[in-house]
Amino acid sequence: MIVANSRSVPTVIKGVHDMAINHSLDTFNNQITYLRGALDPDMTALAMALFVEVAKHPYNDGVPMSRLVDKFGLSASTASRNIYLLSSGFVRPNQERKGLGVLRTETSASDRRTLMVYLTARGQAVAKGLMQVK
Repeated sequence: MIVANSRSVPTVIKGVHDMAINHSLDTFNNQITYLRGALDPDMTALAMALFVEVAKHPYNDGVPMSRLVDKFGLSASTASRNIYLLSSGFVRPNQERKGLGVLRTETSASDRRTLMVYLTARGQAVAKGLMQVK
């Protein structure tokens, strides 16, 4: 016999749903911990989101910077600053701290006005490790 709760959702189904949500949230938390451990313990949510968005595309395709700006509702300067942090450049002029080396940028061969963002070999390795996190 299935007993309904106050919202008329069967309790058995609600329990399974709650377990699935908890599992998804646990995996998400483990992925955040993995990224911070592999790259930077102070890595921001925005930097993680940009990295993951680029990693979702085939490695050789790249993602136009403008798509990242639009997807996350960023200003061009905010996107650029975060991509620079994820690249090999210095985080700020006159600082010894270098970027994380997981992304690189290139001008598009088909449209010189478009800046493309790609994973580096290190970025590919981090993305592969991230997909293994449960």
